[in-house]
Amino acid sequence: MASYQIIDEPGKSPWSHLIVSPVVILLVSVFVPFFVSLPFLGKIWMPFVWFVINGYCLNSPSLKTEAVLAGLGCSLWFCSFYALMFIANEEPAGIPMDRFFPYIRIVQQGILFLFLYFMLNLQSKPYAIYVYLNEQAKK
Repeated sequence: MASYQIIDEPGKSPWSHLIVSPVVILLVSVFVPFFVSLPFLGKIWMPFVWFVINGYCLNSPSLKTEAVLAGLGCSLWFCSFYALMFIANEEPAGIPMDRFFPYIRIVQQGILFLFLYFMLNLQSKPYAIYVYLNEQAKK
Protein backbone atom coordinates (compact mmCIF):
# COMPACT_ATOMS: atom_id res chain seq x y z
CA MET A 1 0.00 0.00 0.00
CA ALA A 2 1.32 3.44 -0.90
CA SER A 3 2.00 5.83 1.93
CA TYR A 4 1.80 9.57 1.97
CA GLN A 5 3.05 12.34 4.18
CA ILE A 6 1.67 15.81 4.60
CA ILE A 7 4.41 18.43 4.81
CA ASP A 8 3.17 19.87 8.11
CA GLU A 9 2.59 16.43 9.58
CA PRO A 10 5.30 15.68 12.14
CA GLY A 11 6.92 12.31 11.67
CA LYS A 12 7.68 9.82 14.40
CA SER A 13 10.71 10.63 16.46
CA PRO A 14 12.66 8.34 18.78
CA TRP A 15 12.34 11.10 21.39
CA SER A 16 8.58 11.49 21.05
CA HIS A 17 8.14 10.47 24.69
CA LEU A 18 9.86 13.75 25.68
CA ILE A 19 7.33 15.99 23.89
CA VAL A 20 5.29 18.31 26.10
CA SER A 21 2.68 20.88 25.29
CA PRO A 22 4.17 24.30 24.43
CA VAL A 23 1.71 25.84 26.88
CA VAL A 24 3.36 23.84 29.67
CA ILE A 25 6.74 25.31 28.75
CA LEU A 26 5.32 28.82 28.88
CA LEU A 27 3.59 28.24 32.22
CA VAL A 28 6.71 26.68 33.74
CA SER A 29 8.78 29.66 32.57
CA VAL A 30 6.28 31.97 34.26
CA PHE A 31 5.84 30.19 37.60
CA VAL A 32 9.11 28.37 38.37
CA PRO A 33 11.14 31.58 38.95
CA PHE A 34 8.75 32.40 41.83
CA PHE A 35 9.88 29.29 43.71
CA VAL A 36 13.39 28.48 42.47
CA SER A 37 16.32 30.71 41.64
CA LEU A 38 17.97 29.16 38.60
CA PRO A 39 21.75 29.64 38.22
CA PHE A 40 23.39 31.51 35.36
CA LEU A 41 20.18 33.41 34.51
CA GLY A 42 18.52 30.10 33.68
CA LYS A 43 15.07 31.65 33.87
CA ILE A 44 15.97 33.51 30.67
CA TRP A 45 17.65 30.96 28.42
CA MET A 46 16.24 27.63 29.69
CA PRO A 47 12.69 28.11 28.30
CA PHE A 48 14.15 28.95 24.89
CA VAL A 49 16.35 25.84 24.94
CA TRP A 50 13.38 23.76 26.07
CA PHE A 51 11.27 25.09 23.20
CA VAL A 52 13.98 24.20 20.68
CA ILE A 53 14.45 20.70 22.14
CA ASN A 54 10.69 20.20 22.17
CA GLY A 55 10.50 21.32 18.54
CA TYR A 56 13.30 18.90 17.62
CA CYS A 57 11.58 16.00 19.36
CA LEU A 58 8.31 17.00 17.70
CA ASN A 59 9.96 17.17 14.24
CA SER A 60 8.46 20.62 13.91
CA PRO A 61 8.50 22.02 10.36
CA SER A 62 9.32 25.45 11.80
CA LEU A 63 12.31 24.29 13.87
CA LYS A 64 14.75 26.65 12.15
CA THR A 65 12.44 29.61 12.76
CA GLU A 66 12.04 28.56 16.39
CA ALA A 67 15.81 28.32 16.83
CA VAL A 68 16.29 31.78 15.27
CA LEU A 69 13.59 33.22 17.54
CA ALA A 70 15.23 31.60 20.57
CA GLY A 71 18.61 33.08 19.69
CA LEU A 72 17.09 36.45 18.90
CA GLY A 73 15.05 36.49 22.11
CA CYS A 74 18.04 35.66 24.32
CA SER A 75 20.30 38.09 22.48
CA LEU A 76 17.77 40.89 22.63
CA TRP A 77 17.19 40.30 26.34
CA PHE A 78 20.91 40.49 27.15
CA CYS A 79 21.47 43.47 24.81
CA SER A 80 18.53 45.29 26.37
CA PHE A 81 20.04 44.69 29.78
CA TYR A 82 23.32 46.35 28.81
CA ALA A 83 21.65 49.11 26.81
CA LEU A 84 19.25 49.99 29.60
CA MET A 85 22.02 49.90 32.18
CA PHE A 86 24.02 52.28 30.00
CA ILE A 87 21.04 54.63 29.78
CA ALA A 88 20.53 54.37 33.55
CA ASN A 89 24.15 55.29 34.21
CA GLU A 90 23.79 58.40 32.08
CA GLU A 91 20.78 59.53 34.16
CA PRO A 92 18.78 61.07 31.30
CA ALA A 93 16.63 64.10 32.11
CA GLY A 94 17.82 64.07 35.71
CA ILE A 95 15.95 60.86 36.58
CA PRO A 96 17.68 59.12 39.51
CA MET A 97 18.89 55.60 38.80
CA ASP A 98 16.89 53.99 41.60
CA ARG A 99 13.65 55.10 39.93
CA PHE A 100 14.79 53.71 36.57
CA PHE A 101 15.53 50.08 37.55
CA PRO A 102 11.90 48.80 37.84
CA TYR A 103 11.32 49.86 34.25
CA ILE A 104 14.34 47.88 33.09
CA ARG A 105 12.77 44.71 34.51
CA ILE A 106 9.42 45.49 32.87
CA VAL A 107 11.06 45.91 29.45
CA GLN A 108 13.09 42.73 29.88
CA GLN A 109 10.07 40.68 30.96
CA GLY A 110 8.17 42.04 27.97
CA ILE A 111 10.95 40.95 25.61
CA LEU A 112 11.19 37.52 27.24
CA PHE A 113 7.51 36.71 27.14
CA LEU A 114 6.96 38.22 23.70
CA PHE A 115 9.50 35.84 22.16
CA LEU A 116 8.24 32.91 24.24
CA TYR A 117 4.73 33.62 22.99
CA PHE A 118 5.98 33.71 19.38
CA MET A 119 7.59 30.31 19.89
CA LEU A 120 4.44 28.97 21.56
CA ASN A 121 2.41 30.12 18.58
CA LEU A 122 4.77 28.39 16.14
CA GLN A 123 4.86 25.11 18.06
CA SER A 124 1.18 24.85 18.94
CA LYS A 125 0.14 23.79 15.42
CA PRO A 126 2.58 20.87 15.05
CA TYR A 127 1.80 19.82 18.62
CA ALA A 128 -1.94 19.75 17.87
CA ILE A 129 -1.27 17.56 14.82
CA TYR A 130 0.97 15.32 16.93
CA VAL A 131 -1.76 14.89 19.56
CA TYR A 132 -4.37 14.19 16.88
CA LEU A 133 -2.20 11.54 15.19
CA ASN A 134 -1.51 9.85 18.52
CA GLU A 135 -5.23 9.73 19.29
CA GLN A 136 -5.92 8.25 15.86
CA ALA A 137 -3.20 5.62 16.37
CA LYS A 138 -4.80 4.53 19.65
CA LYS A 139 -8.16 3.88 18.00
